[in-house]
Amino acid sequence: MNKLLIILLSSVLLVQANSKTGQAVQYASQSSLGKSTSTAYTTASSCYCYDSDTIGKQALTLTNNFRKKNGKPALVWSQHISNLAKIHSQNMGTGQVPFGHSGFSCRVSCFIRTAKSAGENVFETSNATAANIAQQAVNAWIASPSHRANLLGNFNSCGIAVFRTDAGVWYATQTFALF
Repeated sequence: MNKLLIILLSSVLLVQANSKTGQAVQYASQSSLGKSTSTAYTTASSCYCYDSDTIGKQALTLTNNFRKKNGKPALVWSQHISNLAKIHSQNMGTGQVPFGHSGFSCRVSCFIRTAKSAGENVFETSNATAANIAQQAVNAWIASPSHRANLLGNFNSCGIAVFRTDAGVWYATQTFALF
């Protein structure tokens, strides 16, 4: 059986002056680093769990490895930016906003500090697992000139989050900032 692979990419840069269908069950745990949300998808025969922050940090490690190979400094994980990215990934996955960068300026205005510049990469695929979504997203961004430019951009902070729909479609949002 052939699987349909859908990979959509979108990139934006803003400079500022100042599977099986299942039921989604979400739970949050409090830690010293902030809230961490894991999602479990259950069916009669399976349970699907992932932790968006863990996957986001895997994607950041891959991003920083790519930056290092290109002579760029590592980005620092921002839980606050990741939380904003998580909301955007969920909104795309639930159809509240179209795939893309709707509301990017608003997300940037919600940063806890004023950013000198900010950028964003998004990714969508129906052909991934929790084990490989970070690698798939970063590989796709590296292969795309506009996404690659963001990966290698003049930023120092990054937050990355994913969301998986009941139908198995993954949405990833990677947001960059220079503070």
